[in-house]
Amino acid sequence: MIEIFADLFAFLGDTLTGRILQTFIFSLFPIVGLQASLPYSIVVLGLHPLLALTICVIGNIVPVPFIVLFIRKVIDWMKKQSQTFQRLADKLEAKGSKNIEKIQKYQMFGLYLLVSTPIPGSGAWGGSLAAALLNMRLRRVMPIMCLGILTAGIFVLVITLGVTAMFSF
Repeated sequence: MIEIFADLFAFLGDTLTGRILQTFIFSLFPIVGLQASLPYSIVVLGLHPLLALTICVIGNIVPVPFIVLFIRKVIDWMKKQSQTFQRLADKLEAKGSKNIEKIQKYQMFGLYLLVSTPIPGSGAWGGSLAAALLNMRLRRVMPIMCLGILTAGIFVLVITLGVTAMFSF
């Protein structure tokens, strides 16, 4: 997957701006998001760790308001289009619903835990989807999401720096 992104952004060249754009765009995507874009930007692109963390956190935050505000409308639209879209919409709802119980039990702290856990399926996309399905207000959710994303970013940064230090002789 990393090779695909490397080829996709090859046109940007080896400029600092190009590497920042690669990092930002890579961090926007679900599943890989911050968990992959941060190590990629440090190890492969050679960005300074704090710059990489900043760009990845910002890139991971950008989709949050759009998901929280519009995903329910998108899911409703998908259900009306075709069986294929309806199955995809059902999968999205099921994915978001599996985290709802934890968030309802622990409320905002549960949302923070979901977002700050840097594993695929959690993070900004998973937290935003669950918050949208719970009809949570964006102004209440946004600070928790930002804090969770920053926490996950710091965690991934520490692991990345630790692993690279272990393997650099």
